[in-house]
Amino acid sequence: MLLNAYDSASSGSSDSSDCDGEGEGVKRELPSPFAGEEDETVEPHADHVNKRIRRIPHIEGNYACTIFLPWTSNEGEDSSLPGLYQSALRRASAFWPGREWEKMPSGSVHCSLSRTVMLKHHLIGLFKRKIATRLRGKPQFTMYVSPSAVDLFLSEDRTTAFLVSPIVEPGPVVSMVHAVDEVMSELDLETFYDPPKPHLSLAWTTIDVEVLCEKVQSLADGEQHFHLSSKSDESAPADDLLGIDVTSAVLRIGKEDTVIPLSDE
Repeated sequence: MLLNAYDSASSGSSDSSDCDGEGEGVKRELPSPFAGEEDETVEPHADHVNKRIRRIPHIEGNYACTIFLPWTSNEGEDSSLPGLYQSALRRASAFWPGREWEKMPSGSVHCSLSRTVMLKHHLIGLFKRKIATRLRGKPQFTMYVSPSAVDLFLSEDRTTAFLVSPIVEPGPVVSMVHAVDEVMSELDLETFYDPPKPHLSLAWTTIDVEVLCEKVQSLADGEQHFHLSSKSDESAPADDLLGIDVTSAVLRIGKEDTVIPLSDE
């Protein structure tokens, strides 16, 4: 069964009641995976402060859609986040002393399974059914990160830099990404980054991003990814890893969150 949950923190092109639901509606708050609206990004301001702008144009009848795994425990906000934040900022300060970063709100930290794509209203029901069919057969698992492993990711236009915590042993997440990509391909929507590099975004900046990149160019893994951790940092003992049990994925379309339970067999 799919559980629909509604979160007023996110936004679509019109009211969530216009979306075609699947299963029963259960009104409860889920953590938003976005600091603001899902179709916003951030850009440098003339006064060197971060400013959010609309990235995806507003078109009536289109709904922003994304699929993700929230980094939350069964009790809600996860207590491991403050430590992850501090580890990421400490590592970043070794490369860029004095640099200020904007932390992602704790309720928005997540691991993406898709890009944000735009859906026409008449495709919503079909899309939800296809995604649910692909994902609900995937097994539940524990998703781990290491506080000592920190990477830098760039937005595609290289205007925003993110401090991220890569997922350790990301096989189960990659399998889910591929399942989602199958649906995206069937409906002629944009698939995920290739190869997928599952991670949690922890903090961001839009100030002097190219200057940041110049200082870590030797650590580049492609045009948008930089390894800030040494191999010794990444090989943390198992008891140093932080993990949460992943029992469901979340499909967000406009203002509506649909919880897709994973298999417990």
